[in-house]
Amino acid sequence: MDTAAARICEHTLTPDLAAEIIADAAWVAIVERGRFVIAVDGGIAARRMLRELARKCVPWRAVYLVQVSESADPLEDVPIPQENLLTEESALRDFAGQSPIFDVLYIAG
Repeated sequence: MDTAAARICEHTLTPDLAAEIIADAAWVAIVERGRFVIAVDGGIAARRMLRELARKCVPWRAVYLVQVSESADPLEDVPIPQENLLTEESALRDFAGQSPIFDVLYIAG
């Protein structure tokens, strides 16, 4: 098991611990592959984690941040519930200067 996965299994994740683990994984991926892709769901926990993540020193232009939602279905015209929706503005508001590339991905059921 890699270090990041082991750390996740050993701890209850607070937003700041999750951000630390994600920032470490981002650096490894960027050094090895030139980019890091992270998918998050919406809601309060994701917003708190993103706020903490924005404080980390990461080359954000190499990071792709994607909101995923299994509760939405664009084929059936079922949107992401408003309380879970991360807009580009809300997802990136705490990133000063450079910010990750942001998109929304719907997982069709």
